[in-house]
Amino acid sequence: MVSDRADGVVDRRLRRRAGGTPPLSRDQRRTLAAHFEEDAVVAAAAGSGTGKTTTAVEVVAEAVVRELDRAPERNPFESILVTTFTRDAARQLKTELKERLREHREAAPPDDPVVRRWDDLLRWLESASHVQTLDSFAQDLLREVAPEVGVTPAFTVADGVRRADLLGAVFAAIESDPELAGAVERLERAFPAAGSPAGEDDATESEDGPPGDWRSMVAAVHRSCREFGTSVPEARRRLLRSVAAMHAGREPTDFEDVLAIVDALTDFDREHARATIREPERWVEYARETYRESHRLAGAFGRVLAAFDREYDRRSRERGVLTHTDITYVVREYLEGDADEEREGDGEESAAAERRRAFRESLAGRFRHVVVDEFQDTNYAQCRVLARLVGGRTLLIGDLKQSVYEWRSAEPRLFARLLDYADGDAAGNVLDAERVHRVDLTENFRSHPHLVRAANHLFPRIFDDRGRGGIGTFDVSYEPLTARRPETDPEEAHVHAVDVDRPDDDEKDDRSRRERLVEREAERVAGVLRTALEEGRALRVDRDPAVRTDEGDDGASTGGQTTLGEHEGGGSTDATRTEPLRAGDVAVLFRSRRYMRLYSRVLDRYGIDSAVIGTRSLFREPEVETLIDALSWLERPEDPARTRRVVESALVGLSTGARERLAATGYDLDRALAAWKGAAGDRRELEALRDLRETVRYVRDGSKADLVADLLTHSAFDVTALADGDGLQRYANVRRFVEVVAGWESDDHLPYGEFVRRLEGLRSGRVEDDTAPAAVADMDSPGTVKLLTAHTAKGLEFPVVVLADTTTDEAYRQACDEPFVADRRHGVALRPVAGHDPPPPGELPTFRGGWYHDDDAGFDLDRGLLWLAEVRDGEGRLRHDHPLTPHLRDRRAEFWRLLYVAVTRASDHLVVPLAPTRSGEWTTWAAALAEHLDPGDVEAGTTATLDTDGGPLPVGVDEIEAADPPAGETTELADLLAGAGGSRDARDGRASPDRSVGPAAVSTAEAGAVDRPPALGRLLAGREDALGLAPHARTAAATAASDDKTATAASDGETPPDRVGPEGVPDDRLAALLRAAVVAADREDAVDAPGPVVDRLLDAAPVEDGDDVRAWLLDALADYRATDLRAEVAESERVLAGVPLTIPRDDVTGDETAGRATLLRGRADLLYRSDGGEGDTGDWQAVLVRPPATAGDGTGRRIERVERVDAGVTAALLAARGTEPASVTVCRLPGGDCRAVDPSAVDADAVLEALGELRVDGEGLSRRE
Repeated sequence: MVSDRADGVVDRRLRRRAGGTPPLSRDQRRTLAAHFEEDAVVAAAAGSGTGKTTTAVEVVAEAVVRELDRAPERNPFESILVTTFTRDAARQLKTELKERLREHREAAPPDDPVVRRWDDLLRWLESASHVQTLDSFAQDLLREVAPEVGVTPAFTVADGVRRADLLGAVFAAIESDPELAGAVERLERAFPAAGSPAGEDDATESEDGPPGDWRSMVAAVHRSCREFGTSVPEARRRLLRSVAAMHAGREPTDFEDVLAIVDALTDFDREHARATIREPERWVEYARETYRESHRLAGAFGRVLAAFDREYDRRSRERGVLTHTDITYVVREYLEGDADEEREGDGEESAAAERRRAFRESLAGRFRHVVVDEFQDTNYAQCRVLARLVGGRTLLIGDLKQSVYEWRSAEPRLFARLLDYADGDAAGNVLDAERVHRVDLTENFRSHPHLVRAANHLFPRIFDDRGRGGIGTFDVSYEPLTARRPETDPEEAHVHAVDVDRPDDDEKDDRSRRERLVEREAERVAGVLRTALEEGRALRVDRDPAVRTDEGDDGASTGGQTTLGEHEGGGSTDATRTEPLRAGDVAVLFRSRRYMRLYSRVLDRYGIDSAVIGTRSLFREPEVETLIDALSWLERPEDPARTRRVVESALVGLSTGARERLAATGYDLDRALAAWKGAAGDRRELEALRDLRETVRYVRDGSKADLVADLLTHSAFDVTALADGDGLQRYANVRRFVEVVAGWESDDHLPYGEFVRRLEGLRSGRVEDDTAPAAVADMDSPGTVKLLTAHTAKGLEFPVVVLADTTTDEAYRQACDEPFVADRRHGVALRPVAGHDPPPPGELPTFRGGWYHDDDAGFDLDRGLLWLAEVRDGEGRLRHDHPLTPHLRDRRAEFWRLLYVAVTRASDHLVVPLAPTRSGEWTTWAAALAEHLDPGDVEAGTTATLDTDGGPLPVGVDEIEAADPPAGETTELADLLAGAGGSRDARDGRASPDRSVGPAAVSTAEAGAVDRPPALGRLLAGREDALGLAPHARTAAATAASDDKTATAASDGETPPDRVGPEGVPDDRLAALLRAAVVAADREDAVDAPGPVVDRLLDAAPVEDGDDVRAWLLDALADYRATDLRAEVAESERVLAGVPLTIPRDDVTGDETAGRATLLRGRADLLYRSDGGEGDTGDWQAVLVRPPATAGDGTGRRIERVERVDAGVTAALLAARGTEPASVTVCRLPGGDCRAVDPSAVDADAVLEALGELRVDGEGLSRRE
């Protein structure tokens, strides 16, 4: 038993061992004391970096120990509920909880219940605990009462595809109902299905744009009703009330009513309006007709919404297919339903009512401890479910300043009101809790004191500014944070302002001014990062920061941090504690996704690896959209629109002449060929396109995954996908796409038309989907800069944060163009519909839109007087007191809370690009950052001091000189290899080969990378023989001529196996693992004992049937060890493993501005040569590691041709870098079949010359004219 005298915590059971988890901070101990000793709900308002997770873990661990003391034979987790916002957070909390309990076990005596029940505790935590998301908790509750609410207990959570199928059936029923025909027709006219597509590139993480067609609107409003706890009848009433509110409460009947509307909705003078209007009666008629049309539309929408609710509820329950929103809605409805509805006529409660009452009562006493993390991100329906649990000790942890999910129906105002209730400033709360005790966590352990000082200076001003963060309908107070990390070198800047000049207007550059500004910003940032990475002096980071302890308070510190006393010197500010920057330390945070790829390309040009993390759906990535276009074309190749999309995509490399001639025939391919009178080369390209169509379309009803593979094989897609720095990401996305399609096929058989429609729905955003793009890097990748949105970064931290694209205006996606708004407190409203006749002449003195207009052209921030308007006054506040203004106010306030999230992710350095803004004083991050963090007119290249309430804040102003991008010429591989020698320390005493070139360790990205030679045959069509390359892609005729695989294979004396390796793992994944294993084993001189290498590889890239794969890889390495090739490599003086080979774009196109963008990429698994003595060296030999040939590879002759192309491409890549290998050996493992291929038949110069005839631009790759 441990006694903690501070802050009233007594009778502590949880133990610490010497040198273990540091003691809690003062704020954390107060939170612990409040949870266990206050007879109240505890609301913890936790600032950023204050150890929320540590606090939650400590509370739960203490609860586990107490529950086990109370009932040693029971599972203590049965009495504890812990909810998190994401599944990842739940897993992390379980891991940290396990470690904290393990520490208690090590410090406790042998008779302690934790010691005695340790194995049971671990089992209970993993399989019988309630550490989960709120969504999964609601699922558990629904399974208990499913029969009571008409849902099968075997219900499933609907993914995007199942929900789309359900919605399709519901709307089909609605549209076939003759009683709804008039309402549907009215909605179709107002909001046609061809409305704004969701998912544009400029969409923020928070929203892909409002649904623009009536079906999506109805589904969205219905879902909002369930999240808000609003009944459909109430939503219908609110729709009608909103029309009245936009017309001063009634239908206008005279000119005074029109002027009353001007008074009610604007701050304009009605007398000025009276004097301006020349034909008041016509205006009255126009206003009346607008009111009536809008009222009819709201009524029609309400009727359809009610029909949708009935049909959707019936079908979703019958099918057992419900979304998370549906599940929470059904549970809340059951818990809060009126039991009087189930009473029998004789006054006795029905059995159903009795069961419901018993269920309610069981929930109230089910958990003795409830901990809810990220409470600010809960919605009303979830809170009402939680209200039934407030019977035991309840801890709610959240941060209003990090509430950035209102667009997803989260209601941070519920947490705000709970805190106000605790402070005595509110009359009630959403949990119906009688007593609420507030604690504040303000001790920051994450960030350097300069960054804490910057946040304390910046955000009180922003959140108090009624034109910025204080614009919302509820207040967000800012409690200053206290830095617990020591201040290393008080004069060194940790906030860095990078000035960005606005680009000059260029008539030849058709990009937007904003895009050119962001590119300029990216170049400045890339230059700064390149300097810091190369020189190692700027942006140094502390990877194990110390924290200050509380004097006289048992050395309290934060969990997981190091106390000052553990460092030599007791917290010295010596800069030697910091380490040089690595690319993986840097996160570039964006508000929107629009310019992530642009940033990635610029970083690539500066020689900095980057990866886009956690962005939008896989199906909206450009390369996947291109494949969807091709698959759609194959369904209806006669459709001109589909043909055009394919022709203009990266999938088909047509010359300009061929494209123009095809366009002249309305994209009728057969007609264009029949009437051809142009160049023979252009005709051959169109014939190749026709062959592609005929080759692939006849196999479309077979395996869809194989069809995608055929498309890749028979097109130029793989080379064009490598035409810029995103090549690896694009390849990985394509492979991920194939895996997803294969998964669909394993579930059910999809007719081709349905398959295409599903893909098109996913791409457009009409089908909800959370399939993320492939991850080529994770948060721990040390050599990769991360590009991610501030939403994705929430909950994470990075040593260096760069704020990107800060000039993006918060109103860029204008709310005035949204077809509806919905909020639990502010109501539901549809955009009004103008009268049939045009407005009379003489505009009202309102905005550019006048009374109301349908024209969304231009950039005005309103749709007229009746609808939402972004017009600001001189202090940044929304100018007009419109009844719908609260919708905008809360949305704009969230924009500034997102800036708080972004800034507080940084632990060591914050880089702030500052570009001049011509507008957006109240609506851009750049303006606020410049106002509050820019030290003013100081000389560039210096560190200025900004006076803040917390003390002086050093701010670097362009003090890190931005490096230029590397020159277009690259170091020749021959020069690199010439210096690759080293001294050996092997068994024979000779020098060991230098293996420093290439990746230092096998990573997930390396193991999972798609790594195969490009399809040069398609690009160099008609010239393969002259170049010495066999065609890589077979035409239809060639396929037919060599289709008898069995006979040919028999004549070659070969019987290829059916599979590469163990079942359950894709062949290409096994091939990548095999190459990575050989490369790593040879690099580390571990071929004789490769077990640890293979284990590390499989830890980094887990696969199914890991034991079988491990055995397979070890067999392969044993076979490799027995080959003569391995003996040659072992005897070689110079060996390089895993050498990447690239041809930069400028090498073959002459475009020096292209920098290091890659046109062609490959990899030599091994390069080696032996010393001939007296300084004489032998020729370089290249090795390609491949898995065994399979039946799918085709005939023995075809296998030989593919190997020849494989070796030939490698030879061309080596030659391009100044090295011509004597041979390229293709070694197939397991089996040890190693064949040396003479690459001399490949004319490498001719290959490069042919590549030089290709043009690479933003639209892909095509032939030069």
